[in-house]
Amino acid sequence: MAYEEQREKSRRMMQLSGSLIDLVLGLLMVAVGVIIIKENHFKIPQIVKFVEDRDALLIKIFGYVTLVYGLWRLYRAYVKIKDN
Repeated sequence: MAYEEQREKSRRMMQLSGSLIDLVLGLLMVAVGVIIIKENHFKIPQIVKFVEDRDALLIKIFGYVTLVYGLWRLYRAYVKIKDN
């Protein structure tokens, strides 16, 4: 019986760590997406130079894709945490 309890506890800890990774990566991806989309607002020299050297439409599309992916990771973390 103790072995099964320990195994269940270990499984829950692994699920929680996976949810935490999803949460952190989701927040990071959302932040990167917002910075890329609003690069003129933040005035980060490296980002502005990167965008100026490339096609602006392609960069905006990449920013929106990054934002949506980050939101999906946050949703996935929320569902995992809610189910626990």
